[in-house]
Amino acid sequence: MIYKQLGRTDLNVSLLCLGSMTWGTQNTAAEGHAQIDMALDHGINFIDTAEMYPTNPLSKETQGDTERVIGQWVEKSGRRDEVIIATKVSGEGYMNVRDGAPISPATIRTALETSLRSMRTDYVDLYQLHWPNRGSYMFRKNWHYDPTSQDRAATLARCAELEYDDDLYDDDGGPYADDDFEEDETPSEAGLSSHLSGMWGADELDEVGDVDEGRED
Repeated sequence: MIYKQLGRTDLNVSLLCLGSMTWGTQNTAAEGHAQIDMALDHGINFIDTAEMYPTNPLSKETQGDTERVIGQWVEKSGRRDEVIIATKVSGEGYMNVRDGAPISPATIRTALETSLRSMRTDYVDLYQLHWPNRGSYMFRKNWHYDPTSQDRAATLARCAELEYDDDLYDDDGGPYADDDFEEDETPSEAGLSSHLSGMWGADELDEVGDVDEGRED
């Protein structure tokens, strides 16, 4: 198996990542556990999940079951230190989670604490925004998402608001404790998962990104 350094972290992840979105609907917990064991046997140490999983179908009744399947495996196997787990907080508009509330410091804390309990772990290796508040061309928005209405200043201000706040974590329960960092040092992004559509080429996306700079109202 080939391994790659994850961004600027000291984590080395397998080139292949084990998806989990069907554990709890199409796959039973036992099947999910067997898939993790087989993946590890073949050198795959990276598991991708999300608080909204499982999918196919999505439902409020099953939301979070995939992370609970992972938690059952962690507790049963005792092999938490052998896997790198990536999970995600759901964004605005998904009504099965927090009634579709947008991502904020408060929703991140709620989501992360729930994910930690579900997966029976005290840390997540990679935490991601499933999709941004500002919208994107993914998640069935290919045909109607219009970035020209985006307020660039408000978007940047929102990013600053979501920057690490030590009030979100305490020394006992959070994945980041205050004493983990030097003064004025905060954890930064380790990677970027861009939700782009195959309909758009790189040049077109650059133009879309700049469209509101020359826009006249």
